[in-house]
Amino acid sequence: MIRFELFCRPSLCTGCLLCEMACSLKKVDACSQAGSVIRVSTHPQFGTSIPLLVNPFECDQCGACVQVCTPGALQMIHEERWPEFLLNKEYVPVPALPRLKAKEE
Repeated sequence: MIRFELFCRPSLCTGCLLCEMACSLKKVDACSQAGSVIRVSTHPQFGTSIPLLVNPFECDQCGACVQVCTPGALQMIHEERWPEFLLNKEYVPVPALPRLKAKEE
């Protein structure tokens, strides 16, 4: 199986949430944060943004997020090119977080 990894150039992320909307449109045919496997987190004090994968196992690597993002801010990189991007200080792998369960009431 060919493996890809999502890399981000944080300096280019504007926090616009288009990646979230594109992901949810592709996955659940609706613009919904709940339907997206990518979330944009914005630091409350500094205002900087970075995308996060909230459940990486649900990502089908379709690239919809990359297509709508600011050019160069998100890249879907083939595993053979990972070392090149890991050495490039401008790019970081998009952090993956486990999906949090909703609080039971």
